Amino acid sequence: KRLGPSIIRCNTKVLSILKSSFPAASGGESIAPDGPPTGTLGGDDMRNSWQVRLMSGEVLVADALCIALPSYAAAELTRSFDPDLTDDLAGINYAPATTVNLAFREMDVKHPLAGVGFVVPQKENKLILGCTLVQNKFEGRVPKGFFLIRAFLGGENGPGWVHESDEALTNKVFAELQEWLGITGKPLFTQMARYDRALPQYSLGHLERVVRMEERLFRHKGLALAGNYQHGVGIPDCIESAERAADQLLKQITSDVALSRTG
Repeated sequence: KRLGPSIIRCNTKVLSILKSSFPAASGGESIAPDGPPTGTLGGDDMRNSWQVRLMSGEVLVADALCIALPSYAAAELTRSFDPDLTDDLAGINYAPATTVNLAFREMDVKHPLAGVGFVVPQKENKLILGCTLVQNKFEGRVPKGFFLIRAFLGGENGPGWVHESDEALTNKVFAELQEWLGITGKPLFTQMARYDRALPQYSLGHLERVVRMEERLFRHKGLALAGNYQHGVGIPDCIESAERAADQLLKQITSDVALSRTG
């Protein structure tokens, strides 16, 4: 079944989330800023639901809600109904990260680049944490005869680099790559992206914090959290977090439907 344009909302700012009791919805209804729910409702069956208030003033009503945001952003939305959950979400520190992409002619890189990337041990005390060799990792991204190297910078160790200019950082990254890879020519182009709060820090006690947050969710039926601050920061970890949240909510909805039919 194809979702209609009113179901998927992009670039929509959420002001607040509240717990409430409204008739169970059969799908996608909203309420006016100061009015009752509108849309197709499920009769007189009252159950706990969630009100998602948008910047436009519209309020969406949902039986299930997944907050898939950085923990500091999620904390702003849970503050109204669970201060303890909010404190744990807000207590996770984030480190900055930056990616620098550099393109080269293949003839200008003397070191063989057969792998998909490499990491740099912390004891080396280098600016670069690791690199992806895009031409080897992603088919069709780079024309034949050229290399595209994506360098990663970040973490809380020695974060003084965040105050340096884009040009200065790019020059330092290029100098390190020249040393390691025997690069003889200048980059054909460079591109940088900075992220001030990118990497959640799994500090001592983080696992206990995550367990507390999961226990708090049992108090809020129809609510799930997903993000890289839970059980891993990599893309596979984020996918697993999202799938786990979706499975949790689906089981709750399925259980509610089964109970309503037997009742």
